[in-house]
Amino acid sequence: MNKSYTETKADTATPAPTRRKLNFLPRQNDSAKKHSAENSRPRSFFIFLKFLKSLAGFLAFSALVSLLVTLVFLMKKDFGDPLPTGAAAAVEASSYEELPTWDDRSAFAPSEGIVFNSVKFVKVIAGGSFQVDFELRPKDSLECLYWYSSNPYVADVSSDGEITAIKKGEAVIIAETYDRSHRKSIIVSVFDAPERIIDVPYISQNAKYPNGCESCSAVMALNYLGIDITVDEFIEKYLDMSEVPHYDKNGDYVGRSPWQYFLGDPRDSTGLCCYAPTIVNAFKKFVDEEKYTVEEHRGRTLDELCARYINNGVPVIFWGTMYMQTPYEMNWTWKVIGGREGETFTWVAPMHCLLLTGYDERYYYFNDPVAGKGVAYERGAVQRAYEGLYMQAVTVSKND
Repeated sequence: MNKSYTETKADTATPAPTRRKLNFLPRQNDSAKKHSAENSRPRSFFIFLKFLKSLAGFLAFSALVSLLVTLVFLMKKDFGDPLPTGAAAAVEASSYEELPTWDDRSAFAPSEGIVFNSVKFVKVIAGGSFQVDFELRPKDSLECLYWYSSNPYVADVSSDGEITAIKKGEAVIIAETYDRSHRKSIIVSVFDAPERIIDVPYISQNAKYPNGCESCSAVMALNYLGIDITVDEFIEKYLDMSEVPHYDKNGDYVGRSPWQYFLGDPRDSTGLCCYAPTIVNAFKKFVDEEKYTVEEHRGRTLDELCARYINNGVPVIFWGTMYMQTPYEMNWTWKVIGGREGETFTWVAPMHCLLLTGYDERYYYFNDPVAGKGVAYERGAVQRAYEGLYMQAVTVSKND
């Protein structure tokens, strides 16, 4: 009874709670959420994303095509001689600071190119020098060249192409027109002087003696001995000279022999050359035979000349070729005036006279009147040039 009363009171005092129906669904994973989120975005958003991807691909393709076209253009364009592999390649940015302005450049006639008549690879001892033989094409071009070195601490260069070897190493010497349309380069290897070398004062033929290699070499040898004479004095007072080959009144092409005369004038561009006996005859006119010995050498080997003279501090006046190029007989022959019956002379090119000052196992070293001091030429090339010019040489030495 009590129990019934209690339940009835509770029912009337507190209303029964309302039950809500709950739906239990499985939890969505991340992939489902992402898919659901994407489905909630408008369709135009995905179209815009596809457009961006296509645009990025197009731009990348265009950049690749542009790069390829640029590379092809650079491969076909002639920039002159490239910097050789293995040589010092870094050219200081300050190298161009002295270039003239474009207004200045307008005064120059345009050139068609630069020509180096000398070798492309120079070997010279530290303290030596080398003059680059160059020209602009056309020859009447008024444009100037700008010279610079990739490594001026090893080899520097002047405004007229004269290289000064400073210390052991390698450098690239570059000549460039002021508009940078043409460029030529030459590699310079500088190394320490060999054990067997004579330090002879150098005389260049380039400024005043275009065909004076024999006279310059002779005077270098004399000055080394302490004989005070200039190249001009030697030519004017002692060198036997004759006219260049020509046609006589009978129509014969005639001329004197270089074995006896210098043909033309060494100070003139039309002058030719002379051989060893002509230099010996000049020496004998003024060299004191009681103090000095003058010798002409024919047929001596280079080893003999080096052992007998270079090893004893005597430089050798040497007949060879320009830059030790391979000698050859030109189609240029004349009848010798005052020679034997039917005697002719045929020109051997490119004839040159130098002063041999040293040697080692790989090179012979020269004071080259046209190239520079302490210039090294490979032994094989020197031997070939020496034989092609009839193995002739001259020495002058002090008597004991």
